[in-house]
Amino acid sequence: MSTKSKGKIKYYILGGKRENGESGEQTLVREVSEELTVNIIPDTIEYVGTFRAQSDGAKEGTMVKMTWYKAQFNRTFHPNMEIEGII
Repeated sequence: MSTKSKGKIKYYILGGKRENGESGEQTLVREVSEELTVNIIPDTIEYVGTFRAQSDGAKEGTMVKMTWYKAQFNRTFHPNMEIEGII
């Protein structure tokens, strides 16, 4: 699944930044709930991998680190106010 934020051109993998003291899994649960209004089922979370890439639209050499997980959830996606599209 990919999402597009309002005012953006490209679709991205859903994501967000960790808050102080959060684990990757806790960040996943919070971000998906905030952006898509679904609840991740915590005991289904599986680590997929960690990737680094150039940050889109940022100064050359500005890298982003993405940690990917997969998990089951309990509802149909409903994007919040900052998400314009889901594919």
